[in-house]
Order: sequence, then C-alpha cells, then structure tokens
Amino acid sequence: MISSRIIWVATVLVCGVVNAQTPPVITTGPNGATSAAFWYLGGVTPNCCGSLTDKYWTIWDVDLTTNSPNPTPFIQWFTDSPTKIQITPNGITGARLTALGHSAPGTTFDIHVWVQVDAVSSAQFPVFINTPWIHNQTVPAATTCTSLFGAGWNGWAGRVSNFLEDLTTATITPIDSRETFENDQKKFPNTTWGPPSETTWSSIVWQGNTFSDAYAMCWQGTPAPTPPTVSWNGNGVTAISTDTQKYWIGSFNRFKGKCTERKVVTFYTDHVFQDTFTTPITNDGTNGPCAQGQFANQ
Repeated sequence: MISSRIIWVATVLVCGVVNAQTPPVITTGPNGATSAAFWYLGGVTPNCCGSLTDKYWTIWDVDLTTNSPNPTPFIQWFTDSPTKIQITPNGITGARLTALGHSAPGTTFDIHVWVQVDAVSSAQFPVFINTPWIHNQTVPAATTCTSLFGAGWNGWAGRVSNFLEDLTTATITPIDSRETFENDQKKFPNTTWGPPSETTWSSIVWQGNTFSDAYAMCWQGTPAPTPPTVSWNGNGVTAISTDTQKYWIGSFNRFKGKCTERKVVTFYTDHVFQDTFTTPITNDGTNGPCAQGQFANQ
C-alpha cells in the first residue's frame, strides 16, 4: 500500500511601516541662506567697528529646523575645523558660530558645520571665514615737520600709504587699526631721542580704502636733541635707533586684532628706512612673528 503525506508550509508575512525622520536643516539669515561668510580679527568679538554701519562681524548665528516629532530631541553639533570655529548651541533653535581662525587663501568655503538631531545628521553647512591678509605699503615720501606740527619745528618727516587685501585679494574697506613698536634699540651713543609713539586709525580717518602712517623725527627750541635731525634726505647713514613695527587690524588695543605685517624700522638723522617685511602673517600663535616679544630687529 502506498501512502502519501501532504505537508503544509505556512508562510508568515510581516508588514511594517518605517517612519524615517527627515534630516535636520541648518540655515541662516532672513532668507534662509545655506552657507555663511564672516571674519576673523585675531579674536576680536563680536565685531568691528563702532563707527561702521556695516560691521566686520566675527560671530554668526545659524538657525536649526529639527524636523523631529520629539519636542526635546538630543542635539549634537560638529565641525571639521575645530581650530577655526567655535560652536555654541542654542537649544532647538540653532547655534552661534565664533571665528577662532580663518579659511585658506581664496574663496573656498573650506569650513563645515553639521548637526545631529536624535542621531539623524544634517547636510554639511559651508562656512568661509575671511581675514585681513596682505598688507601693502608705499615707500616713504618726504613731508615736513611744519606740515605735521606747525611753525618752528625742525627735522624730517615721511609718510607711507597702507592698504589691505583679504583672502580673496579684494581690497579691504576702512576698519579700525593700530600699530605697535617693540625692541627700541639705540644706535647712536647717548641719544636723547625716546622710543617712537604709536598711532591708531579709526575707520573714519581712512582716505578711501587707505590709511596714512607718518614717521617723523621733529623737534623745536633749544637745546637740539642728540643727534639733531635735518630735512629729509634718503641717503643719510647716521642711524639713531631701530624698532620692530607691527600692524593690527580690527582693534585699537595693543597686540589685539589681526596682525597683517611685521617689519624693521630704522630711524636715521634724515630719513626712515623699512626692511625685513613679513606679510601675510600665517602664524597667529604665541610663537608667531607677531606675538608680543617676537622681534624682527634682533
């Protein structure tokens, strides 16, 4: 007898619905821009300058759309450039970006920020942080002590014009600036000349997109200083002193702002000579060429 068996195989179909969360979105500004560009001014925050309507902002607020049904989501912010940008979260509404450094020369948005909301990542948000970069300067042109200080003043004076370029090679518009002098070394024995005076330039005193720096060794009355200076002559050889000069952009405070140039300045009895220029300043650190106590006139 032949027997047969019928085997029933039961197949269970499990149907499910995956509720995928839409990725969060980072935007900025009233029009919902998807990138940001602002400035690095050597740690100056939140902006420069008080006299400007359109300021050089060194912070930037970004908005967050969480796209999460969770009213209290877990939010984490990230960047690929932690030495150049600081992120300060602001709950579910967004974050504040603060410039700690600057982008590479050019126009590349080479800094990126992104966020995770309950482990779901946003797209990367591109950031460009600009900075004063190249410091251009004319050679000293003769002027007179009387034009600077009035009648009865003797000696020499010279002027240089300065203009700056940013990382994109665009000319920078007026911005608060200053100079510092360090390491005043006397080259003439028993000189009675003191160290040079430092100057600040408000954005409102610029001429167009340049600012003028005057070098002067002027005196009046008797006795004459030692050594006495004479009218401008670029061929003199009697040096009085040398100094390291640095320019700081974005601040009136000494050693604050973005340093754009370091050089040696030698004061002679009849002219000023500038040498050993360094621009751009690529190292803003404590061992960089513009750090206080780092001298060009060693």
